[in-house]
Amino acid sequence: MREHEKGYFCITSVARADLEGLGYDTSAVDDGTMEELAGKMANAYTYSAFWIDLGVLADDLEIPRQSESK
Repeated sequence: MREHEKGYFCITSVARADLEGLGYDTSAVDDGTMEELAGKMANAYTYSAFWIDLGVLADDLEIPRQSESK
């Protein structure tokens, strides 16, 4: 089952190429380290900019708020 069928939609990912673009040497970075980095990135985004960006972008797309849709 695809994630959107469960009500979830993927918003981003992280790749070795992203690290390389910042000048990091990823030749010895294993998948476990990448998974750990992805988890930490998800937590960092969720606890900071995610909620701000979500509201701003939902307003930009004119998604009505609950009190407005009733």
